[in-house]
Parts: sequence; C-alpha cells; structure tokens
Amino acid sequence: MPAYKYTSINRAGKQIKGTVEAKTMDAAMLVLKGRGEIPIDMKEETVLSKDIELPFFSKIPSRAYSVFCWQLKSILAAGVTIVPALEMMAQQTENKKLRAAIARVKVDVEKGESFSDALARQKDVFPPIFINMMAAGEASGNLETSLERMAVHFEKDGKLKSIVRNAMIYPVILIIVIIAVMVVILTYVIPSFTDTFDELGIEMPLVTRMVLSFSNFFVQNWFIILLTVVLLAVTITLFRRTDRGRHCFAWLSMKLPLFGDLTVKSASAMYARTLSTLMGAGIPVLDSLEITAENMSNVYFQEATYQVREDTAQGRRMGESLERTGLFPLMLCHMMSIGEETGEIEDMLQRVADYYDEEVENATKALTSALEPAIIVVMGLVVGTLVMAIFMPIMSIYDGMDQYM
Repeated sequence: MPAYKYTSINRAGKQIKGTVEAKTMDAAMLVLKGRGEIPIDMKEETVLSKDIELPFFSKIPSRAYSVFCWQLKSILAAGVTIVPALEMMAQQTENKKLRAAIARVKVDVEKGESFSDALARQKDVFPPIFINMMAAGEASGNLETSLERMAVHFEKDGKLKSIVRNAMIYPVILIIVIIAVMVVILTYVIPSFTDTFDELGIEMPLVTRMVLSFSNFFVQNWFIILLTVVLLAVTITLFRRTDRGRHCFAWLSMKLPLFGDLTVKSASAMYARTLSTLMGAGIPVLDSLEITAENMSNVYFQEATYQVREDTAQGRRMGESLERTGLFPLMLCHMMSIGEETGEIEDMLQRVADYYDEEVENATKALTSALEPAIIVVMGLVVGTLVMAIFMPIMSIYDGMDQYM
C-alpha cells in the first residue's frame, strides 16, 4: 500500500508532520480528516524521499523518552484520558520509531489492555524500567507521579551519556585528521618525490628509505589494507556480541588507564539512580534489583547486581552484598548500608547518584584533558617524521650545491 508524507493542522492548531498509508491520496486525506486534522500538504513517498532506518542508528535516545514522559504526564494532569492522550503523543512525538510504538500501544489500550501490558508488547522499544514503573503507577493510582519520576530518570541518564559522548568528539576528530593526513602524504606527496630522488641518484637517509618503502607498500596494496581493516572491524563487532567478547571488552573498559575510573563511576551512577527510581515507586526490592541489572551496560556490573539480588533474597543486607562484589566504590556500599539502617535507602541512593553524576562529569573532563595533548603529540610526531623524511634529501641536495659553488 502506498505511503504519503503529510503536513497537517490538528484541533489545537499545532502543525504535525508524519506518514500515513492509504490506497490513494484522497483516501489518505480522509484518514487525516477522520483524526480531526486538516491536511495542508501531502505527497507520495518515493524510494528517494522515504526515510531509511539503519540498525546502527535506530536506538531511541534517552532525551526522546524524557520528553515523552513529561508530555504524557502533562496531558493526563489536564484531565485527558489515556487513549486520547496516547493519540496526541503518537501525532506529535518526533522520533519515528517511538511514535510508531506509541500508536501500537494506543491500539492495544483501546482493545481493553492496561497501559503497562500494552507497553510490554513493545518491549523492544520501551525499556524494562519504564514498563515496570508504569505498572507500579497503575497499581497505586499514581501514573502521573511514575511518569514524572521516569522523565527525571531519562533526563539525567541522557545528560550523563551526552557528557561522555560530547567529550570524545574532539579526540575522535583529531584521530581522523591524523589518518587523513597520513593517507594524503603516503599516497600523493611522497610518491611525487620518489622519481625526483631516483633521477638525482642521491643517497637517501634511513628515515626516508623507510617512509618510501612504506609509501610504496601502501600505494600498491591499499585495497588489501582497506579490506583487512573492514574485516577486522566486522570481526571485532561480531566478537563483542558473544559472551566472551562482552566480558573481554567490559574488562578492558575497567582496566584501561583513565577509562577505568570513568567506567566505574558511570556504572555506580546508573546503579544508584535506577534502583532509587524503582524502589521509590514501590516496586519490590528483588524486582528492582533485577531490572537494575538489566539496565547495566557493563556485563561485570550486571552480574554483580544479579549476585546482590541473590544475596538479598537469602536475607543478606544489600550494602554488604554490594561490597562483597569488589566492583562498586566503597562510598556507594557504605551509603547503601546507612540507607538500609535508617530506612531512607531511596533518598540515600538518589544523593549517591547525583554525586556520581558530578564525578562522571569531572572524570570525563580529566580524560579529555589528558587525551587531547597526547593525540596532538602523536599527530606531531607522525607528521613531523613524514615531513623530515621528505626534506632531509632536499637539504642534502642544497648542501651539495653549496659545495660546488
């Protein structure tokens, strides 16, 4: 069935853009009018205009979840029932994958399913923590409060990931520049000097001979080198998906200089924030620990959280169990023990989460400050060596000319 991209105005006067499937354009317009929208522009999707979702870039960002929670909470607080509220969200949510999932949830709720059960049908889109929080909100009659908690949770989670991601942009750009400069010099610059050096018959320094040999090898075998790099990248990607690969890369992230501290603090912030959010909503401790474990990205911290759950089920204190894992900082373990003794574990975990959020930001800045000069030094050494390899024979030619003059 053809798909039509449209722009319309809803009852609230807000402009909406989206896609609708229908047999004809007239039928598509009738669908929009049936929703109470006035179409102002519509055209059929073609192969060139159709939006393509790549699996590597289809992950929904935390920011999109946060906006969804805030907006849905505001709509429900205004007295709108859940079905019309979901319909409004399905129309105005910008992320296409999330928008399609909301539309499917709305259909299931219309059929009589609860909001949380309908979300569970879309578990490939909505994370477990969100589904369980909505179930707790429905059970307690505080769905709006649960949405607000999740909005704050996703907001802080997105901010934490954004800090780490943005801090790595500059080092990555520098690395790309180094590679690009090396490719240009080895492929175009050095070969242009090779014939000149051969015609002059001068004896080239060792550095120049080594660079020329590497340049010739690179030019003659560039396809093999490129194929090797691609195969290596694919192999690493596939290896990371295996259980052994997950453990290997998780171990490296904890043991590498500079990165290890950032990994531990990020995991601590995620653990404390997730567990605090779940327990604060009234979800049982064991269920909260299980959901928290599912949210941990590092497999070692995930396994440690599952171990804490098993120990807690056997009657041990969470703070002591957390310390026994040997992975989490002692501060988190002690604060958790204090929270258990005082009965304020949710508030204590929230404070710890805020503390480690700041620690992650500081660790990220320290990592960036250390990486940037290191990469610049490496870049200078590489480019300097290549330039020296070119200019040393030229300088020897000038020295010979001075002797004859």
